[in-house]
Amino acid sequence: MINIPAERDTFVSNIRKGQSQCRPSFLATGKASVGSVFYSRYISYIFFDLSGIPREERIVSADLILHLYDPAFIGALPGAIALGVLGEPFAECTTSFINRPCALAKSLITAPLPTETTMVSMDITKYIKQWHLGQRTNYGLALGAANSPGVALFHSSYSPDSAKHPLLEVSTVSGGCTRPVVNLEETYVVQSTPGFSEAQEVWNYSRYSYIIHNIGTKNILVKLQNSADNILFMDEEPEIELAPGQSYILVSTFFTRYVRIRFRLVPAESGSGTIKIWLQGR
Repeated sequence: MINIPAERDTFVSNIRKGQSQCRPSFLATGKASVGSVFYSRYISYIFFDLSGIPREERIVSADLILHLYDPAFIGALPGAIALGVLGEPFAECTTSFINRPCALAKSLITAPLPTETTMVSMDITKYIKQWHLGQRTNYGLALGAANSPGVALFHSSYSPDSAKHPLLEVSTVSGGCTRPVVNLEETYVVQSTPGFSEAQEVWNYSRYSYIIHNIGTKNILVKLQNSADNILFMDEEPEIELAPGQSYILVSTFFTRYVRIRFRLVPAESGSGTIKIWLQGR
């Protein structure tokens, strides 16, 4: 199983003149009555970067995992949620209700909201396959409410609870058989002085990647380092800046025995931040 965190997400609403949202801790979706005729509407957008999945892999299944926020609703909890594929890109902090992207026709999936759990799982295998094969451009997903009025709130990728961030779970097959996946998870404190993740021996993997997720409150810089002997490490450019809540996938362009992540605070920051690192290989 390959776990891919959301690279970016946001929501838009027609209230307060449809102003844009910037890194909200929750995603709102649905509609709430503000009178006998009018409704306040909320639409959420989520984007996952699939570049870490090798093109030669065949996708078997893909599930979108969402967790209800606390509180879980505004006004009322809708009976179901609806998910569609975007035909245009969206941007955090600038996409508003006025300039919101359109969703493609006939791409709607609906799922009932749970009554006994706070987790929602939606099978989106069809669309992930199309994106992976290049049959359709990946602009992301739109999340709304289906049928009954109500507004559901979900944890966003900027929620303080990183375990409940939006996640894409993808299962792949290669060569006619399912390959075991190595999934190592580490958490580190980031300070102004450069720090390093534990060096991993990767030469037995046919392919691998690092997912870096900034779960702290400071802007951080990360880059890959490579080594032949686990003593002398060479920087691999570029150095990537991650804002709080952001994620990035790093894939080495060199073949070396050892790889690690170098991390530090952006020079303008002080104090300490936190990152979570996943090494996924097979």
